[in-house]
Amino acid sequence: MKKNFLDFVPVKNKKYSWYINKNNFVVVVIPRTGLFDKIVRRFKKTPDKFEIELDITGSFFWSQIDDKKNIYEICQQMKKRFGNDAEPLYPKAIEFIKILKNNNLIKLIT
Repeated sequence: MKKNFLDFVPVKNKKYSWYINKNNFVVVVIPRTGLFDKIVRRFKKTPDKFEIELDITGSFFWSQIDDKKNIYEICQQMKKRFGNDAEPLYPKAIEFIKILKNNNLIKLIT
């Protein structure tokens, strides 16, 4: 039986930290600890971490991920918070979730 994507529960990857910056946007911190990263840092003096600043809707969505709410419930909170500005809600949310998942920032559980 095929599961509905909206029924999945997103869970943040505990390997990455995050904070809210002065603009009230979520910033996800990704440490650069791989072998290639270490080699590049040694020769190019690159930072030891990479920070991704989410936009206002991404920040709200991220803040709603509590390991309990499913994607549908989070989308309902988005609709409540942003109204028509959230539209097209489900395609945008699904694309955002796919990006987070493909970059190992979250996993999806049933």
